[in-house]
Amino acid sequence: MRNEIESSLQALIGLPLLSAGRSADLEWFQFGGPQTVTNSRGETKTVGEYALHIQCAWRIRDSSGIIVASRDRYEPAEAVEDLESFDWDQPGANLCDRKMRQFLAEEKGGGQIVTQVEADDVGSLRILLSTDVAIEVFPDSSEEDEYSEHWRFFQSTSGTKHLVVRNGGCSRD
Repeated sequence: MRNEIESSLQALIGLPLLSAGRSADLEWFQFGGPQTVTNSRGETKTVGEYALHIQCAWRIRDSSGIIVASRDRYEPAEAVEDLESFDWDQPGANLCDRKMRQFLAEEKGGGQIVTQVEADDVGSLRILLSTDVAIEVFPDSSEEDEYSEHWRFFQSTSGTKHLVVRNGGCSRD
């Protein structure tokens, strides 16, 4: 698995981290130059040449510590009087959204270039960016059904199959 992951993600070497965001608990990262795509409803949007969609634990770190991590999405961005009413899925309401915006706006996020990609045999992934920032992905589930995926990597503007990493291996779907 390690060799297939590292071989597939070599395409990122030398490309910039273009953007990041989330949809519910799926975090996405876009790499490479901006590309315009049209969806099935005829709407256009700008994406990176490559996308990484993560549905397991992840973090962005540098030598001083963790900058932002997946569990931050369950913490309010600002103090709230009633935690029961906190809706983590509201865009911008959680700590992850706020810290990710800050990271991308600062020099650390904007213009970061991928310098190296490392993987292991259980699907963990480390994408090293310039100035010693790393995006680290670590699968955190032992489920093995066809619907449980840790992450996927694909070329945004082509019809090529996605590299999908699940417990027990990876496949092209």
